[in-house]
Amino acid sequence: MTLKGWLPSSERPSPQVHQRTFRTGVGESRRISLAWGGQAELDTSSRLDIVDATLNVTGQVYVSAGQRPVKLAFGDGVVLTTAGDVNVRTRGHEVAILAERAPAAVRGAKAQQMNIEPGNVLVLRRGASRMSSTPDPGALTSWRDGWLTFDDVLLEEAAAEINRYQKDPVRLTAPGRGLRISGSFRTDDGAGFLKAVARTISENERRDEGARQPSK
Repeated sequence: MTLKGWLPSSERPSPQVHQRTFRTGVGESRRISLAWGGQAELDTSSRLDIVDATLNVTGQVYVSAGQRPVKLAFGDGVVLTTAGDVNVRTRGHEVAILAERAPAAVRGAKAQQMNIEPGNVLVLRRGASRMSSTPDPGALTSWRDGWLTFDDVLLEEAAAEINRYQKDPVRLTAPGRGLRISGSFRTDDGAGFLKAVARTISENERRDEGARQPSK
């Protein structure tokens, strides 16, 4: 018998856990090679803990599985498994998962499983789930090339997203609140975003003034 066989269970050595942690600051991104041939791209202000063969995500990450399926964990017992590419974004109690080029499977704490077909987005929030297709998956992953794309988004929401990449945050004035904006913007160009906001406010004021003009 080996020595391990003689030891009581309380004295046996615990299996060694291998963990690596990666972080990005404001405006930073990082590419990480996975041991099994895959790759992860970590967005700004995000964290990735690789515990053995499982990726724990906080923030936003794009993962390509590589030679074997990859597992991602989000807390609350939720585990994602895919052999393709996925974009994952966590915000508080919400997780949004985009599957690209291959299906992905999500298993919850109660062992229920949901499948995500390529081009679809699954949103999980406090035990509830919502599945939707996206006409432009590239708009959700454009951050990888340094761009953010908005399609009729509230200015406050667009500014909050831009500010994730800005050390000097964008601040909206009162006239801009409640308006919406569309377009693509560099993640490092807060000034360009503010110019677009100013145009949006100006156009809205002209429309309001035209609506107030008495008809002849």
